[in-house]
Amino acid sequence: MFAWSELRGLLRLATGLPRFLASPISPDQAIAAIRDRVARREDRFLRKIEQAVFRHPESPYLRLMEAAGCDLDDVRRLVREDGVEAALERLARAGVYITWDEFKGRVPVRRGGREWRFHERDFDNPAAREYFRSSTSGSSGTPVRTRMDLDELEEAAPNWAAWFQAHLWMGRPLVFWTPGHTGLASRYLRCAKFGMPYRKWFVTMEVKALEDRVRSSAVHYLARRAAGLSRPEPAPVNDPGRVAGYLLELLAAGERPLVNTAPSAAARLSLAMLDRGQRLDGVTFLLGAEPVTPARKATIEHSGAAAVPTYGTSEGGWIGAQFPGAAMADEVHIFRDAYAVIAREESEPDAGAPEDGPSPVLFTNLRAASPKVLLNAELGDSAVIARGATGAAAELGYDVRMHTIRSFRKITAWGVTLALGDLYSVIEETLPREFGGGVADYQLLEDQDERGISALCLLISPEVGPIPEARVRETFFRELARKRPYYRFMTALLDQAGALRIERRRPAATSRDKLLPVVPHRAA
Repeated sequence: MFAWSELRGLLRLATGLPRFLASPISPDQAIAAIRDRVARREDRFLRKIEQAVFRHPESPYLRLMEAAGCDLDDVRRLVREDGVEAALERLARAGVYITWDEFKGRVPVRRGGREWRFHERDFDNPAAREYFRSSTSGSSGTPVRTRMDLDELEEAAPNWAAWFQAHLWMGRPLVFWTPGHTGLASRYLRCAKFGMPYRKWFVTMEVKALEDRVRSSAVHYLARRAAGLSRPEPAPVNDPGRVAGYLLELLAAGERPLVNTAPSAAARLSLAMLDRGQRLDGVTFLLGAEPVTPARKATIEHSGAAAVPTYGTSEGGWIGAQFPGAAMADEVHIFRDAYAVIAREESEPDAGAPEDGPSPVLFTNLRAASPKVLLNAELGDSAVIARGATGAAAELGYDVRMHTIRSFRKITAWGVTLALGDLYSVIEETLPREFGGGVADYQLLEDQDERGISALCLLISPEVGPIPEARVRETFFRELARKRPYYRFMTALLDQAGALRIERRRPAATSRDKLLPVVPHRAA
């Protein structure tokens, strides 16, 4: 079931965890480490490029550099003259960037009259050692089984430690309410590293595939045993009562819990509490995996809780988080010691890019042990990039912010994501074949109601005639689950949450008069 490399990695994890946890970091140490990394940012970027690109003959980025006529000395000169971001912008204009579909191997890469086709594994960092494979719930719409290195967790822990310190969260009880995939081990181990082990972990859903379930059980057993953490408890997203009861117990004891979960789950829990005439004053939700829209933030805060977003991806890890003083609901400061971000300039039409609003964002990671090498890599998100910071963020050198963050190559709901390409065939082929009508009679919208609760809205033209909605839902989830093995987990979670809503009306055209089978981001 496991490859030899995975078994060797699990043995390495079992022996490496005691050393990893034996040297915890304090907030002051974390802040000092971040300031030092920011001060050495240019040198760290150049060292990463030299080792992971120019000294790695199999690197996809080396092909792009060669097509652009750029060598290591050219990159050094650009960085010394203008800085990291300006150098990245010039490289992107020369064709040194990778789109999300290119990164996933869905489309060939064409630059300067040349063509290549890469696979996601081609972007693995040659310097990273495998301790375990971080399989996720599918937040990128593909099976993300990323090699995780404890050295990367060591590098990443100061970012969250400084973030916790900025909000004065140290010492408060930490609760997770998340799926049970392997990737969660990275999250709670990082927190344990700076003295914030979780108090309780509620699992919304376990992974479905047998191989992934065995892998997840092995990794979590080793990680929890080393960190002295309790076993997770089941708590599905459609029944938040168990989580609510535990939070009320903590509040009654005078504690102020931190809850890491998806925005839709936090909004549903907040509404459930309000329906019971109870409040969540003193609770802070640490949100990720979905956009934190104004509606979601307002719903959560109406219950008395605070809503603080993070930003990360399966491929890139944790990239930023919201610091005190943010002006926008989803505003996050980029961890500039670990990442550089620039906007992608659209030099040619891109069928997948947003029609209007924020530009696609390109990410470059600076951590030596990052699982993937990202160099002007587009991860399917668009955002507004702004500069400037105050308070704790400014003291850390985190003076780049992003807001209005949205996915445009994937649909996101309840913390899992489905690739547009996989949805297209279900909407354009399966549903018309099963229930009648044509490709223009069905459309899927990524939506949320006025309270910020996620939904997938399936529009079916009235001309199709009577259709049993239960059978439509069953067909939609069944056919999507058949697309890829890891979709079984994702569709089960969406079905559990009641995320698919059916409306009998004609599909709507976009602002550019396009009738698309799938439309992301129709926020209420």
